[in-house]
Amino acid sequence: MRPPSPDLALAVGGSARALAKVVGRRFDADELDRAAKLLARRPAAKAARAFGIDADRAETLLAGALLLAGACRLLG
Repeated sequence: MRPPSPDLALAVGGSARALAKVVGRRFDADELDRAAKLLARRPAAKAARAFGIDADRAETLLAGALLLAGACRLLG
């Protein structure tokens, strides 16, 4: 038995809010993958300055992008 797929999913919390500064307020798995590639290529401090993100949040933002992209794929 499979549960029904949602029509809409909302991401909340610090990583989602910070990623919205990178990819915009509406994002899907592909946009999160692009954000992850971008974040992986630069030090967290540079990402923090470039996107106006708290430096401590920038340290975990790559992991947040990967987790949210995975959740997007699972939810379809």
